[in-house]
This record gives sequence, structure tokens and C-alpha cells, in this order.
Amino acid sequence: MTKLPSYLKGLVESRARAAGDVERLTQLRALIDEQLVTANKKLDAADLLIRDFSPLLDPTAIEPVRARKGRYGKHGNLKTTVRAILAEVPGESLPSPEIAFKVAERLGVKFDSMEQYRVWASNSVFKELGRLAKSGEVEHIPGENRGCVTRWRLKPAGVDGVAGGKVEGLEGLRALATP
Repeated sequence: MTKLPSYLKGLVESRARAAGDVERLTQLRALIDEQLVTANKKLDAADLLIRDFSPLLDPTAIEPVRARKGRYGKHGNLKTTVRAILAEVPGESLPSPEIAFKVAERLGVKFDSMEQYRVWASNSVFKELGRLAKSGEVEHIPGENRGCVTRWRLKPAGVDGVAGGKVEGLEGLRALATP
């Protein structure tokens, strides 16, 4: 393999990250499409039954609702959901917006506008990611330059050191390797 110039290496890495995002989002879209087909079938069946029982009632005039226990279900469900999403891609990082989208989907949180969604993501999911980073459970990987999206991943488990101690992450391994 030939050595790449640094400017080309950065482009190759950016392309590889984008390709990974496309693969993950394509899988997510397939799952959403499947759930949408099922939900539409249930909606059509309910509309048919409502019209059969009462021709005076217009099913399209019925407001949609999404019932849930408390804000996110049981206590600690937001933190558990964020951890579970990151655990699905061990060793890989996910961008903040993708994590927020998956959390909203899994918890069934609905919004009237994109602005409401952005405020919720910032005040709930991104703050939870910050708390998990402070507790040492996740790693914050800043964007390569200004305007790039922040990425997050679960911190790798500690590796047993040669001297019987515990080494945390790559920096710990580097420190152990240098005499």
C-alpha cells in the first residue's frame, strides 16, 4: 500500500466516516419504513371499522395521541436508552443528531416542529451525553473543524496491564509501552 499525503488521508477518512453514516442511516430508514407500513395498516383497519360502525364519524378528524408513562417511561430510561444506542455500535462513534433521533424514536417522543425537536435534543439528549462523559462512561469526540458534528462512543473497557495494574484506553497503552 502506498503512503498517502496528509491532505488526501483526511479526505479518505472523511469519506469513510460518511460512508459509515450512510450505511447506519440506510438501515435505520429500512426499520422506520417497516414500522410505518405496519402503523398505516393498523390505521387503515381502524378507519374501516369506525366507518362501518358510525358513518357520521370521520376518522381523519380524530387527533393522534402517543401515550407514555411519565416523560420517558420509568426513571432513568433516557440514560439507559442513550447507553443502549451507543452499545449497539461498540468501538464506533455516532454523531449527536443521530443519537437524538434514535432516542426520540425509541421513546416515542413526538414534536410539533423542528425547533421543538432541536430544543428537546439540546436540553435532554445532549445534556445526558455530557453527564455520561463526566461520569467516564462515554467519550466525546469533537468535530475535526468548526461546524463539524460532535461524535460520541462508549469508553473502551480497561485493559489489564503487564504489571497487574489496569490501563485505560490508548493513552494508557502508550504510556505502558514507553520505557
